Amino acid sequence: MAYALKRKETAEESISRLLKCSVNKALDTADCDPFEAIHRARKAIKKMRAVLRLVRHDISKKDCASRKARLRKAARYLGPARDAYIKAQTFENLLRKAAAQSGSMRFPEFQSFLKQQCREEMRRFDHEDRWSKMSRLLEKERACASRLCVKHAGWCAIGPGLQKSYRSARQARVAACKDCSAVNLHELRKRVKDLGYDVSLLEPIWPEQMSALSQELDTLSDLLGDHHDLQVLRQLVARKSVEVDFENEANQLQPIIDEQQRDLSAAACKLGARLLKEKPADFCNRLHGYWKRWKKKKSPQKQIGQTTGGKRIIEAEKVSLT
Repeated sequence: MAYALKRKETAEESISRLLKCSVNKALDTADCDPFEAIHRARKAIKKMRAVLRLVRHDISKKDCASRKARLRKAARYLGPARDAYIKAQTFENLLRKAAAQSGSMRFPEFQSFLKQQCREEMRRFDHEDRWSKMSRLLEKERACASRLCVKHAGWCAIGPGLQKSYRSARQARVAACKDCSAVNLHELRKRVKDLGYDVSLLEPIWPEQMSALSQELDTLSDLLGDHHDLQVLRQLVARKSVEVDFENEANQLQPIIDEQQRDLSAAACKLGARLLKEKPADFCNRLHGYWKRWKKKKSPQKQIGQTTGGKRIIEAEKVSLT
C-alpha cells in the first residue's frame, strides 16, 4: 500500500514520501509499451496534484502554485499522444458494444483515421523528445519533495483539504444531475477523482470501510471517464461529418455514441447520489473518528531481550498521537 498514509509518519513526512513514490512510478517504464508508459505517468502526475490539493491549506501558496504549475506542464507533454490513443481505444470499445447489440458494424474511414492519428502523435512525441522534457520536470519535483513544509503534523493538515474535496464532489454531483451536460459530468469526474485519491490515502485508517468506498469511487470515476471519452470522440465525429469521406459513417456513429452516453450518465448520477449523500462536515467528522482510533492503536509488542532471571523484557513502540 505505497500510495497511503502511514500511522507513524507526520503529514509532512507522508506527503514528501508520496510525491517521491509517485515520481518513481511515473518514470518506471519497465515492461511498458509507449502508450502504457504515458498513461502510467499521467496517472502518477494526477496523484501528485491530488496530494498537494489535500494539504493546500497547510503549505505556502507560493510553493503550492509553483509545484502545481510544474506538474501541469509535465502533463501537457503527455496529453496529445495519450488523447489520440484514448480516442482510438474508445472507438474500438464503442464498436464492440454496438456489435454485441446490433451485429457487426464497420467504419473503415474512422478506424483508419484514428490509427493514423496515433502514429502521428507518437512520432511527434518521439521527435520532440517529450518524455525527456517531462522526466526532467518530475525529477525536479522529486528533488524538491523533501523541502515541502507542512505546518501541522496530523489531521489538522489534511482535514480541511479532505472536506473541501468532498464538498466540491457533492456540489458537482448536484449540478450534473440537474443538467447532465458533458461539461457538468466532466467537472464531476475531476472532483470524484480527487476525492478518490484522498480516500485511497486514508485507506489504512479503516481498511475495509475505506477500501470499499475507494472502489465505488473508482467505479463512478470510470463511468464518468467513459462518458468523457465518448464526448471527445463525438466532437471528432461531428467535425469530420462535413467531409464527404466521413459523412455516412458519422451519421451512423452519432446515435450510437448518444445512446451509450445516456446510459453512462444515468448510471453515474444514480451511484453518485448514493456515495455523496452525506453532508461534508458529517463525512469529514466520521473519517476523523476513524483517524483518531487508528492513531491510538498500539503497535505490536516486540521482544527486545531477557533479564538474568529468564523473564523477557518487552517494550511497546511509542505511537504519535498527532
